[in-house]
Amino acid sequence: MIRVLFVEASSGGVVGGSLTGLYHQIRSMDRSRFAPAIVLYETKGIEADLRALDVPVFHVRRRRVPKEHGLLKYDGYQRAKSASSVRALLRLGRQGLRLAVEEGPAAVQLAGIMRRARADVVHLGNGVRANFDGILACRLTRTPCVCHVKGFEKYSARERRIASRVDVLVCMTQAVRDHCVRHGVQGRRTEVVYDALDEAGFTPQRDASAVRAELGITNGTPCLGVVGNIQEWKGQSVLVEAMARVVEAVPEARGLIVGGVHRAGAAYHEQLEARIRELHM
Repeated sequence: MIRVLFVEASSGGVVGGSLTGLYHQIRSMDRSRFAPAIVLYETKGIEADLRALDVPVFHVRRRRVPKEHGLLKYDGYQRAKSASSVRALLRLGRQGLRLAVEEGPAAVQLAGIMRRARADVVHLGNGVRANFDGILACRLTRTPCVCHVKGFEKYSARERRIASRVDVLVCMTQAVRDHCVRHGVQGRRTEVVYDALDEAGFTPQRDASAVRAELGITNGTPCLGVVGNIQEWKGQSVLVEAMARVVEAVPEARGLIVGGVHRAGAAYHEQLEARIRELHM
């Protein structure tokens, strides 16, 4: 029996795609061969479903170094940042602060959980940057580590160094792998594994007309939308601007934005609502 400890480091106050994907992965595991457990960085609404699968849930509390600070409002600071040497120095300072305040303490907590769970292998589900503390914890406990990369992240020298200590770097697509290789981020092995899809989970559970009626959309009305937690990089604003043009040609058309408001997307959510009011949609 292989004991697999999954680490899911998101902390935006919502259940996102990375955790949903892990849930389905755990749900489909052969329990005669694997014993899964999971670490979360905040309480999530999906925990009851995980426990129903007899999956132990652990929690790590990681402090966050705020991205915003008082110096940002000063022109002199902004001018100083334009110098490459100053930017490099500030980046090193921030990395050191993150290691001392965020990643180091979290790595110690994770290492304790790994020992308690007697993990044979650790799966880090959020990429090299977000799971930096997880890689450190695996180094501390000498536990084999799989790190799953799902996006096009910005990398620095420290990510390149620590990625080389990852046993397997799993990239979600070939494009993600190419991005990692281009930036010198490679594990001892670097592989591409595409996400699987259980079609049974996408069988409609309700009649479409009932859902439309609940939303106040009549049958036959053209309807399009975007599904995902509300964050700027997910591009819900593109749908808003596009709908302003669509309704000029098809006045009865309706657009839907479906998803929870990520903690980092609260201001963006307000901007979306203001823009929708401005467009009278």
